[in-house]
Amino acid sequence: MFSCRRGSCSLKAMKTKVEIDRALLKQARKALKTVTIQETINASLRSVVRKGQLRVFADALGKIPLDLTVGRVRHQRAKRMVDVRH
Repeated sequence: MFSCRRGSCSLKAMKTKVEIDRALLKQARKALKTVTIQETINASLRSVVRKGQLRVFADALGKIPLDLTVGRVRHQRAKRMVDVRH
């Protein structure tokens, strides 16, 4: 099934034939709390994609310059408390 939006098309689902390690599938099903092979594969793929996104995000956080002196943190906290009271 194809999905097209704004000139960009993507494959929503596909049928394929692959050999899967049964022991690994069993472990993945248990870890992911899935029942079917399809659920397990889709959950595994989502997990891998999510971990990749988190890794990119974590790498980006290391590049953001933070000026976290005690004085600045106290100033920001006090400023927030004033905003909450109003």
